[in-house]
Amino acid sequence: MTRGASYDGGGGCWQRVSQDSSFNANIHKLVLPAVPWYQERLLPNISLGSLVVVILIRTVKYNLSKLRDVYLHTNCLAALANMAPHVQNLNSYASQRLVSLFDMLARKCVCLAFPPASLPDSAGARLLVVGVQRVAFRLS
Repeated sequence: MTRGASYDGGGGCWQRVSQDSSFNANIHKLVLPAVPWYQERLLPNISLGSLVVVILIRTVKYNLSKLRDVYLHTNCLAALANMAPHVQNLNSYASQRLVSLFDMLARKCVCLAFPPASLPDSAGARLLVVGVQRVAFRLS
């Protein structure tokens, strides 16, 4: 499928939905007894909001390691930023993943801010960092 106006990689849809404050408040109230399709870890009694946070973070990490799609990356981080003021009772696993993502992004920022002289400059990586910085400033 060619990339066009009707295809946004999924990130844009969540970004738009995450702008609704009542949606954000309600997804943290709905508790799922189990998520059998999630294979990485058992997630009993997790709120839908925590699950969305886990999925968005997993998407960002996969994008950084494999796809390097700036558009998907920016939209997923924007959705997380939109959800941030409404997060309640975040699951411990979602919290761990959030801290892990922040640690990984901070390390990438430091590496790009102070690159070793022997490595060539990567314009794509710098664009990702600019997107992360924009989202980080929105969170603060």
